Amino acid sequence: MKTQINPEVIIIGKHSKLWSIVKNSVKYSYDEVSYKNIINFDIDRSYQLAIVFSYSKSEKENAELFCALSKYVSKVLYISSTSVEYADNGYYYPYPRIKFFCENYLENKKIFKEVTILKLGLFPEIYWDDQERLFGEYNISTVEDFVNFLNQWTLNGSSNIKVTCKKSFKTSGNIEKTIRKVYRIVRGKNIVSYIVTRLLDIILKKIGYTWYGYSERLK
Repeated sequence: MKTQINPEVIIIGKHSKLWSIVKNSVKYSYDEVSYKNIINFDIDRSYQLAIVFSYSKSEKENAELFCALSKYVSKVLYISSTSVEYADNGYYYPYPRIKFFCENYLENKKIFKEVTILKLGLFPEIYWDDQERLFGEYNISTVEDFVNFLNQWTLNGSSNIKVTCKKSFKTSGNIEKTIRKVYRIVRGKNIVSYIVTRLLDIILKKIGYTWYGYSERLK
């Protein structure tokens, strides 16, 4: 927790890896809690705004979090993902589906006075030491852009900073290109295809490829 009397920003998801990386670079004071603190109504004051990093695999728990949070704040910034396009297109991947559910819940339930949804792309600088292993087109975000967005949105009430951009990475050779074509054929919008691709993901990870799953931009 930063040291300032009466901070007006509350961070939901204090154990988030991304938040732990950017927290020392933000220019505003904050309190940070876990989603359980909100659901259990352990907070003893209200805030001007909340930034929600917290992630649960349960739709019910996410809905409970938002309902409980509405008792403390009227303005929310929800940290989502560009991967929701997979859920929007009918793919089974759980993470995009939950993020998609949360976006729709926040937009349709109207339990907050103001909701901003920020869709982040991949952070190669955080998750990939060797970016040459990325292959294909991705939605990319950087820590610097994300921090600048948070500072501007929190201090000014909104932000026009673009936090994602498309970036293409070249294949390492024809073998990888062929494997990727086969993978795309197998990947489908049903539970069987999901299971098959998840098994393939284990093999691809061992080989050293990083473009499997929903990381790559949907074509």
